[in-house]
Amino acid sequence: MTEPTTIRTLLAIANKLNLNVDHLDIKTAFLNGILPPDEQFFCSPPPGFPLPAGFCWQLKRGLYGAHQSGAIWSTTFRTWVKTTLPLFAEAGAER
Repeated sequence: MTEPTTIRTLLAIANKLNLNVDHLDIKTAFLNGILPPDEQFFCSPPPGFPLPAGFCWQLKRGLYGAHQSGAIWSTTFRTWVKTTLPLFAEAGAER
């Protein structure tokens, strides 16, 4: 969710000031993105799943491979950060 130049800049500053750097990697990030109520996303179940003809699943969370999953996860995470840490400020144009 950040530009490579931002990462390089932060690592250079941390190195110059002899600071430790922590890293966060959420392996199932896209699966935790909550779809807004006004967005509806439907998909067919996998073959062999017992579901009557003409029915499908309505998803409530993001799905890997869907085009909007990255944006949904980003919005979910940013909302959580702003709620949990109200003094946190984004770095200008960098989302």
